[in-house]
Amino acid sequence: MLVFVYGTLKRRFGNHSVMVEAGGKFVGTAMIEGYAAINVPWFPYAIKKDGSRLKGEVFFVDSEGLKMLDLLEGYPSHYNRTVTNTPYGLAWVYHTERDMAVNIKKFGFTEEWIDEDNE
Repeated sequence: MLVFVYGTLKRRFGNHSVMVEAGGKFVGTAMIEGYAAINVPWFPYAIKKDGSRLKGEVFFVDSEGLKMLDLLEGYPSHYNRTVTNTPYGLAWVYHTERDMAVNIKKFGFTEEWIDEDNE
């Protein structure tokens, strides 16, 4: 199955080793519609947001690999996950449904999250 990631699970980011351990195989980069990332410095939160786009990477994982990613992402208590369209087919994407108004006001939105400590 495919998973779209936009934060620390991307290549060259802090939790990519979890993706590797989960057997994730890089498929390609993608821009998805209907999601925005809140530009929180330590890791981003994606929320559903009409008219927005979010850049990330798509990986193939098997069901056991998805369970490992679920554990890291705190699914379903911290993040939810839903299916979204990518150029490679349908993919899971982790997002929050929590009230993020304070974080949105403080950090704003971004189409592509970059870990400034990782640059």
